[in-house]
Amino acid sequence: MFPAEPLPLDHPIRKAPGAVLSAHRAGSVTEGLWEIGRMVVDDLEAIARGLPPQRLQVVQPELASRYASNRPR
Repeated sequence: MFPAEPLPLDHPIRKAPGAVLSAHRAGSVTEGLWEIGRMVVDDLEAIARGLPPQRLQVVQPELASRYASNRPR
């Protein structure tokens, strides 16, 4: 995953031998959904014990608003 998608046409990775660019697909694969669920449960259990989440990233407000505004409409 890159900070800004789609990548600019002149991004160096586009010319890398053997590079295959694909949309982020983890959420559409059964195993990916199970793993996401495990991460959420693990972090909820940590939070319930008064610990910080370990498996998922804490949202950065400036990034969350940027991603929300990039959704197809």
